[in-house]
Amino acid sequence: MARHPNASSNSDCHSRLASALEVFPTLDRDVSGKTVVDYGCGRGLLSADLSSLATLVYAVDIRPEIYTAARPNNVIVGGPNIVPDGVADIVLSINSFEHYAEPETVLKHWRFLLKPEGKVYLSFGPPWYHPYGAHMHFFTRIPWIHLWCPERFVMVWRSRYRADGAKRYEDVEGGLNRMSVSRCDHLLAVAGFDVVNSRNVPIRNIHWPLCTSIGRELWTSRVDRILSLS
Repeated sequence: MARHPNASSNSDCHSRLASALEVFPTLDRDVSGKTVVDYGCGRGLLSADLSSLATLVYAVDIRPEIYTAARPNNVIVGGPNIVPDGVADIVLSINSFEHYAEPETVLKHWRFLLKPEGKVYLSFGPPWYHPYGAHMHFFTRIPWIHLWCPERFVMVWRSRYRADGAKRYEDVEGGLNRMSVSRCDHLLAVAGFDVVNSRNVPIRNIHWPLCTSIGRELWTSRVDRILSLS
């Protein structure tokens, strides 16, 4: 869920909202006056920015201690259990879904948090079958290394750059659950969500590979979904 803590600034914070608006262009209007759960908030930069628009923001992370942004009075920081059931107008999850160790459990939790008319704004990337879906681009630019190279070799190579002792992709800092586009949509359906809006953003804005299921997996750079309770 989380990332390394670093000092934040107002400009950093506003850039997070600007980035979120590129994904969900109406987000600022949609959260205005609402109760929002920023699920997987990390350093809290987006949570702090949303606080100027929303009535109440729950900044949720499995490591809430890494929240470093300014904390306005209407931001509550903590683990997933800080949010009462049925209070959320919007659950927002950006760049976190591919890291959840138990995504099925997370989806069930979102259902409990939402008001009957509430919505989930979900965005993550890159998905697993993206050329750099293993998040190993910090030490190699070889595409799809996680698909053609045995995992143990990748982990040995990675150990030259990271000293966390990870032996599997699931063990790396933040974790990787190998979330593909099709697995994501399957989990959403099983969890009982209706997809209000769906978008798969292609690599380099080249859309034609997305016309097939294989191309969609290999060429999607980001998965965006807006969900409602069925």
